[in-house]
Amino acid sequence: MSHEDELISSLRSLPELDVTTSEAMRAKKASLAAFASAHERARQGGSDVTLAGPAFLKWTVPLGLAAVVFVYLQWAVSAATALAH
Repeated sequence: MSHEDELISSLRSLPELDVTTSEAMRAKKASLAAFASAHERARQGGSDVTLAGPAFLKWTVPLGLAAVVFVYLQWAVSAATALAH
């Protein structure tokens, strides 16, 4: 039996949650409202800019990579200069 089969069988053995219909509907309505409001803000330009936003992620990797390359090249030049003397 593979690990995935063991996982599926253990998930099937879990007891079902005892949730009333009114609680489930209230949770579903709340999640749909949160989803709709988040997408509405995004469609309107999104005034709430977070660090996980697309603009931040768009520039984080290239700037981080450039910083690493700069530090490495600085180290390589100083090591080569030290060896030349």
